[in-house]
Amino acid sequence: MKAKTEEVFDDYPEFASVLGAIRNLACSATCREGGGKQACLIRDCARDRSHEGCWELLAPRKEFHGETIEKNLETIENLGPDNWSGKRCRHYPWS
Repeated sequence: MKAKTEEVFDDYPEFASVLGAIRNLACSATCREGGGKQACLIRDCARDRSHEGCWELLAPRKEFHGETIEKNLETIENLGPDNWSGKRCRHYPWS
């Protein structure tokens, strides 16, 4: 009821539609089982190494690099692939 009086909720139907679309992005199967985007090089790498999916390739690196992977991906998203390198996080814990 309160949502009807709050302007911020005017776009709720669009928000709900986006959430539904995100839910439908899930792969029907793991990379190894043929799921994922057909032209994904990471998918091919995961399959070649008998991994279920890309998360198994990233997990060991995350243990070593900590939050660096996520922070660098966020920087790439914000600045673009051509502009992020000067702002990247430390690659190794001791650097």
